[in-house]
Amino acid sequence: MRRPIAWLALLAGCATTTGVHTDYDHSIDFGRYRAYDFVRPPAGEDTRPTGGVAVDEPLQKAVNNELLGRGLRRSSQPDFLITYRVVAEGTPPSGTRPNGPEAEAPAAAVSASGKGNLVLEFVDAKSRKAIWRGTAAVDWSGEARDERIRDTVTQLLAHFPPGHGR
Repeated sequence: MRRPIAWLALLAGCATTTGVHTDYDHSIDFGRYRAYDFVRPPAGEDTRPTGGVAVDEPLQKAVNNELLGRGLRRSSQPDFLITYRVVAEGTPPSGTRPNGPEAEAPAAAVSASGKGNLVLEFVDAKSRKAIWRGTAAVDWSGEARDERIRDTVTQLLAHFPPGHGR
């Protein structure tokens, strides 16, 4: 009888992270990163993924809350920079942009259904090289949007910094 319960628990755990993928530079000592800041989108880039509704504030708030809980702080003199973008559903979110994640490329529009992928990237502030990247499927529409953003960010950052083992 114990085996079916164990399998159900395993499947339930997998269900909470469906559509979430992370990767990082395994040569990096993440212990040296203590402060971060967000990179502003390039002039003219629309950060409203669907229906003209901006998600910057709830997204940044969710990231701040997660990172503060890990002893990191937002600073004007950051050790790493955070950039994010939304890409249309069906667009491969994990591809490398020219010159790495610090290259400024406009985000693709999200589908009319309000579904897309959130790409969250951390870049070393000095070298401008990618150190961590996470992608997750997100539905940006509806009333519980901020809660879904918060839940998605929590899942994305569940194992950040690498070795944190939350």
